[in-house]
Amino acid sequence: MSDILEKIETLLVEEPLNEIKFKKVIRKGKLVRKAVCPPGFKAVKGKCKKMKPGERLKRARSTKRAQKKIQSTGTKAKLLRARAKSMRKRKAAIPMQEPIKGKVGVE
Repeated sequence: MSDILEKIETLLVEEPLNEIKFKKVIRKGKLVRKAVCPPGFKAVKGKCKKMKPGERLKRARSTKRAQKKIQSTGTKAKLLRARAKSMRKRKAAIPMQEPIKGKVGVE
């Protein structure tokens, strides 16, 4: 019984469930740390909190509307150019990991 309790304790100590992970992104030409939470969660005061169902529904609707607006107004070309520029900056600022040697995707 004590072995099981020790294993549970080590798991809880090593990796808390509500911990935020950070990702490096480029914003306005500068390198910034962005908080990343799993789907259905949001960052609140340094922790990942579960979103309420109403908020999730609202966000889903607004993203649908935004996609329709982008496709209908013809701003997609401008968006693609801006994204390509951002990707160039990101590639220059954040060194990519070394590729895995050997065959990838073959088991």
